Amino acid sequence: IAILYRSNSQGAVFEVELKRLGVPFRITGGTGFFDRKEVKDWLAYLRCSLRPNEIAFRRIVNTPNRGIGEQTLSQIEEYAEANKVTLFQGAKNWREIGVSETAGQSLDELFSELAKLKEEILCPSTQASSQRLQTAMIRIGYRRYLDKYSKNPQASEFRWRMLEVL
Repeated sequence: IAILYRSNSQGAVFEVELKRLGVPFRITGGTGFFDRKEVKDWLAYLRCSLRPNEIAFRRIVNTPNRGIGEQTLSQIEEYAEANKVTLFQGAKNWREIGVSETAGQSLDELFSELAKLKEEILCPSTQASSQRLQTAMIRIGYRRYLDKYSKNPQASEFRWRMLEVL
């Protein structure tokens, strides 16, 4: 079976449904929906808000830019390893590590946003879940991030529209 479509945004719906139904598929001639940076970023945000893991945390810790660099991450890694805690828990203990106040406050803001995101996901609401997710993306600054790092406004809008499928 082959499914032909003219634009990546059309393929996203097929890809999501095929994945949901467990139907194996292969994408040729373009980037798969789940291979797109913005989709991986937001899935990492959702993972970290519900059940943090190291890979997802590394992906979002400085996306969008929060001023948390490699030196800060190295300090957190060393602390986590020495204290046998997760990277996520180590980052929560940034004051004990000696992380700069600016980077530490950025970490606190990230943890606060993740808690809000978890609440928005799990709490019943009259607002559609896709709308709640978009509101969270805007609040966290992801829309501005797309605008800043996309080649042009059309690319930014396309990337934003791809996230609407989530």
